Amino acid sequence: MRFLAKVTIPTEKGDDAFTSGALPRTTTIEWSYELLSEAEKTLFARLSVFSGGSTLEAAEEVAEADLDSLQSLVEKSLLRFTNERYWMLETIREFAGERLEATGEAADVLLRHAHHFRALAEAKAARDVIDLYVDELDLEHDNLRTALGTLLESAASGVRHRRSLDSATL
Repeated sequence: MRFLAKVTIPTEKGDDAFTSGALPRTTTIEWSYELLSEAEKTLFARLSVFSGGSTLEAAEEVAEADLDSLQSLVEKSLLRFTNERYWMLETIREFAGERLEATGEAADVLLRHAHHFRALAEAKAARDVIDLYVDELDLEHDNLRTALGTLLESAASGVRHRRSLDSATL
């Protein structure tokens, strides 16, 4: 017969009692996050913009990653690496996205992401043999959608900003 110990874990909302030894996912992720160096925390947050994972090249360009830092996050189970792609479990990616928002650099990183994937799509579309790149672009489907959304929002924001400037000068 197995008995579960009652564990009290202090949280931001007060003391919560759990009847198993397992911590809630966000508490576990936060605990792992707090063990990271500042550089790793920055990279972890920036990697959240990749909705479909990323190649090493994309992570280097968009998140200013380096191979050693990526490997460190993989070893700490905050990042996965399969089939030549780095990716996060969705719960971890959401947590990382919250951290990116808190840094104030979310808009800049999202724009770098959007420009990277726009350039990728343009480079592949410019070739005469686009059929050869369909599989590669298919891997980037989620990132291309995110990039398109960012660019559309950026354009809409620019239009709203210009309109507010125009009405302020009247």
